[in-house]
Amino acid sequence: MLVEIENLYHYPSFEELYKNFDKVEMGYDEENIADPKDMEEYYSP
Repeated sequence: MLVEIENLYHYPSFEELYKNFDKVEMGYDEENIADPKDMEEYYSP
């Protein structure tokens, strides 16, 4: 598999990242609630 990275974004927190992106762009379904605390499942706070 070959991928090309188009953009790399840096945010001080997941809260800031979530403020700047639509939840669908981040992989949520329309009916889901996007919560920055969801990232604690993958990253330590």
